[in-house]
Amino acid sequence: MNHDDFSAKILGAARDGALVLTATRRLARHLLDLYRQERVTRGRTAWLSPAIMSSQDWVNRQLVLLGDDWRVLTPAASRRLWEETIENDARSAGLDLLQVAASASRAEEAHQLLLDYRGNCGNYLLSEDHQAFLRWRQGYLKRLHERGWLDGAASTDRVLAALATGQLPPPPFLLLVGFDELPPGMSRLATLVADSNRVEILPPPRAPIAQSGSCACDDAAAEVRTAARWVRHLLGQGECRIGVVAPDLSNYRDLIDQIFLEELDPLGLLALDDMEGRFGLSLGVPLGQQGPVMAALQLLSCDREPECGQLGVLLRTPYLGGGVREEAARSRFDVALRRLRRERVPLQGLLAATGSPWALPPGFARILRELLRFSALGRKETPAFWVQHFRSVLNNVGWPGDRPLDSRDFQVVKAWEEKLLPRFASLDGICRPLDRQEAVGLLRRLALEEEFQLEMPNPGIQVCGVLEAGGLSFDHLWILGLHENAWPPPPRPNPFLPRRLQIDLGMPHADAGREAGYARMVLQRLLATAPRVVCSYPQQEAGCPLRPSPLLAGILPVAPELAPTVAPAPCLERQGAALQGCTDPGGPALPAGSELPGGTAVLRDQALCPFRGFARHRLGARALETPVTGIDPATRGTLVHTCLELLWGRVSGHAQLRLWSEEERHLQVAASVDEALARHFEHPLRVLAPAQLTIERERLTNLVNEWLTAIEFERPAAAVASFVEEEQQAEFGGLSIGTKIDRRDILADGRSLILDYKTGKVDLDDLLGERLLEPQLPIYAVGQNVDQLAGIAIGQVRRGECLLKGVAREGEIFAGIRPFAESREAGRHGLGSWAELLGRWRLRLDELGRQVLAGAAAVDPVSDKKACRYCDLQGFCRIGDRPDGSAGEKDLP
Repeated sequence: MNHDDFSAKILGAARDGALVLTATRRLARHLLDLYRQERVTRGRTAWLSPAIMSSQDWVNRQLVLLGDDWRVLTPAASRRLWEETIENDARSAGLDLLQVAASASRAEEAHQLLLDYRGNCGNYLLSEDHQAFLRWRQGYLKRLHERGWLDGAASTDRVLAALATGQLPPPPFLLLVGFDELPPGMSRLATLVADSNRVEILPPPRAPIAQSGSCACDDAAAEVRTAARWVRHLLGQGECRIGVVAPDLSNYRDLIDQIFLEELDPLGLLALDDMEGRFGLSLGVPLGQQGPVMAALQLLSCDREPECGQLGVLLRTPYLGGGVREEAARSRFDVALRRLRRERVPLQGLLAATGSPWALPPGFARILRELLRFSALGRKETPAFWVQHFRSVLNNVGWPGDRPLDSRDFQVVKAWEEKLLPRFASLDGICRPLDRQEAVGLLRRLALEEEFQLEMPNPGIQVCGVLEAGGLSFDHLWILGLHENAWPPPPRPNPFLPRRLQIDLGMPHADAGREAGYARMVLQRLLATAPRVVCSYPQQEAGCPLRPSPLLAGILPVAPELAPTVAPAPCLERQGAALQGCTDPGGPALPAGSELPGGTAVLRDQALCPFRGFARHRLGARALETPVTGIDPATRGTLVHTCLELLWGRVSGHAQLRLWSEEERHLQVAASVDEALARHFEHPLRVLAPAQLTIERERLTNLVNEWLTAIEFERPAAAVASFVEEEQQAEFGGLSIGTKIDRRDILADGRSLILDYKTGKVDLDDLLGERLLEPQLPIYAVGQNVDQLAGIAIGQVRRGECLLKGVAREGEIFAGIRPFAESREAGRHGLGSWAELLGRWRLRLDELGRQVLAGAAAVDPVSDKKACRYCDLQGFCRIGDRPDGSAGEKDLP
């Protein structure tokens, strides 16, 4: 039967009052459209609606006629009842199941199979999992019986029983359409109706001349792009009834969505609002992944101390009140919030903070106050209560935003209000009372399970799975993904039923033989769906080679006609020769005497990579900060510096330090640590949890005591007369630099030793190499009176690795600070004296200063390890686009 005869028979039967039941709602909609077109063609302006519907919709209508619709649990209620039954069973057995939701889903499926196939596990060997399922099922059925409920699995049997007893009249003519295999319930319906009335099972239509061929592609992406170019070629030929079928549509969906848009509607990629698509996907996306719903769930899940990232989402989303009007202010606040590097931020602290940059945008302040009120609700309530409360909160915060909703967002909000929230409220009477977080968690899961399908006019190109293609016909068809691992699909027997039972009763997915037979039947049906069919498969996936499905044996390879690609990326690549290159190694120059914020970091970044120096200190480029758990490394280093600074403020010199008793030393260290922590964490947004504060106090105390023991008390008693900190201003190559010396020790002979604290590992080559990667100490050294400077040193303050590394003008000041002329570093870098070292430092610093003033900004990192590994600007400089794929091409000495 060809397509025209197939359609004519169905429409004729519908006109004569037949009940037409389809395998899918998609096919029912298609047939209703054909019926409407046929009526309009005949000049009719009004007509009775035909009885064309999916089998499940018909069952639901019969339950309404019986007055039993109130008894039928929604799918969400049924699933929740399974979950609570399993949880109660596990609790009574003293077990803790990790995946209750997944277990409930497979248990519900096993229950449906037993009802459909009249299965009985009594004659089979049962494992512990089988026995657990039977216990769960007994508890589940008991709850249904006690409440008089009816679940979806039993609804078909209820309707069949009503037909058998005469409670419902049988249809005079039953036509079943689009079924590859009749489900057991429909098979029993056909048998029941056939006893007194007419029943016909309509086979799928067959194309008059079926020409099929196979097409091998490199991978799934190349396969989808080839199909899209084939579709565009056909559209150019004036064809319109085109189908694309994917057995594994869920895995192909994202590729189809992206690549078909690139090839069929490349201008749509640039559109800022949704456009009506030229192709229709039968597989929807989770409602919980749509923008308005994601924003609502993020907001409802906030507690009194939400995650920083969670607040960032609320600051950036346009789906809250003021999101567009305060966009710039909220973005700036998001940046300031990230700079705290805190994993969580208290709402009360945000509302209490004042002054720049903590002045909250007024609209967002109202949202936070509503969140604070909402998060204080601690009692347990029913789902229906939470639905009303959620609606109230979202209304108070201006959800779904101030801007007009486009078509997609409008449909998403409608699905939230008319599908998701009623589905959640339907759990009343089944679900135990929930606290706020439990309610939001359950709502989130339901949102991810709820399929959202964008409504749009019927497109000429249909993209669907193998089941949705049942009963449809096309002029041209492309079948994707027919490789050996996907078609036939591997068996997936239900783990809660004995496998032998499933095989004996012919349950779906029970064994490889059944899957192969079913796949062969479906493929034959698809090959007959259109006069011209292309079957394609990828030749590899994630580096693993793939072979074609064995069911493609006998189908000869074909080279389909393709339109040239119009995807933006390949088109730009083809036009690459017309682009002009421009090397711009620098920015605008600065006048002599200029000063940039950042101190010695200006020269350090310039030495590591000129582009890094220019981008950070001239352009102010920074990556957004990432929140961390606890205290970030930069803050830890700052705390160590502050502790040591405060400690030296409590002692007049090294001699007094050595006179302290152990008890007094511990008291002074503890006081310095407490003051440092109080200074840093006094802001309401920096308040640490007591446990974190205790851990950090202990860490700092131990580290400072280790430094005193390992370094300070080991130095000669007369080595240090006093401790002095000072700020200086220096000029190099015309660039003014503000500096602050961590510590200057005045030795017994009156000369100075300059110390710089580091909490990371120390490498002296960074002070002596071709580029000054650590210019801080050289800056201090060349600015001093040469006769007064005894040496420079880096103090490595690190647990288990406290030490001093440096060089002295003459004589060994302390272990680790040796005369420079006698050191290995002097020979390795070709320097013979302290004066030569200071001269080289001056030359290097002046050169760096001149580079900064000149605006030098070449992408020239000193090395991948030292400059690029932890740099946050690689997306800006695009060094990863180098032909060799490396970030840095050299390691300079």
